[in-house]
Amino acid sequence: MNESIKSVLLIAEILYDAKCLDEIANTNHLFYEMILFDRPAVLRITECSENRNAQIINLELKWLAYLSRNVDNVAKLVLSVNNNAYETIEHEGKKYIVGAFEKAIGQDGLDIRKIEKSIICNLGKAIGKIHSATKRFNEYDANDVEKFAWYNNEDFLTELNIDECEVNLFEEKYFQKIKSLCMTKENYGVIHADIHTSNFFVDNGNITIIDFNDSEFNWYVADVAYILFQYAVQCTDNTDDKNKERIELTEQFLTSFLKGYIQENTINKDWLCLLEIFVKYRRIMIYKVVCKQDWNKEYAAWLKSGILRDAPLVEIDYIKIMNSVYRE
Repeated sequence: MNESIKSVLLIAEILYDAKCLDEIANTNHLFYEMILFDRPAVLRITECSENRNAQIINLELKWLAYLSRNVDNVAKLVLSVNNNAYETIEHEGKKYIVGAFEKAIGQDGLDIRKIEKSIICNLGKAIGKIHSATKRFNEYDANDVEKFAWYNNEDFLTELNIDECEVNLFEEKYFQKIKSLCMTKENYGVIHADIHTSNFFVDNGNITIIDFNDSEFNWYVADVAYILFQYAVQCTDNTDDKNKERIELTEQFLTSFLKGYIQENTINKDWLCLLEIFVKYRRIMIYKVVCKQDWNKEYAAWLKSGILRDAPLVEIDYIKIMNSVYRE
């Protein structure tokens, strides 16, 4: 740990009247476990930079503070001793934003192929609650909507400088289709944008969602599509996109998820018909990240093959699923 971070931690301990312990993650943020009033919590430190500026972090944490007051299924934001959602620390010419969160209890990183239908349904309910509550979130202006938009996610975009003309043509096609969609408070707002098994905890069936630092303005259906993408690529080891097991498991997953989701938030069937275009766009984004990181060439080749064929990620019957969900 460098001396600057040590100094920031000492100031943070005063601001939260807490004791910081070990570093538990180091990504675009630094995460430290801490003891707050004898309870475990997590401290997040973000150095403001060109890509991760204070305006974006400010909106993210204001949204999380709002969710903490209105939704049970999120890791609650902990206010500082100054009763602030976050604090800004300036040290040696650098600016850091620190925030604290209750530590989620339960188990994360579950094997996605073995999650019970009831848990998937509860996950759908949790996301539905977040989307429903966010429709009433208004602590932002038009400039925030643009800066925080899905196509301006600068942390993500730095990974996407891959010069592949054929892939880029499909990206532009999907991008234009998505960007042309109507935008209202009922269908567009801040979403988590990175729900996967390491970002939610399960405790006796109850879901707690963590890690909102990839959140962005997007259509609510995009959150559903991104979750569907994660499940479809992880539910089997076989990368054959016509694999029957993948189709069956993905249909079961989406059915259970939506049955929970519509208990908490309304979603028009027409938007569910657009899931595939959001999944295809996500596939390109993930493909570019995988290529840049160069960590799984077989996975990258499978993704690219599907992109260039304009094939579904998984050939599921959306109409059958929707009819099943809305009939009950």
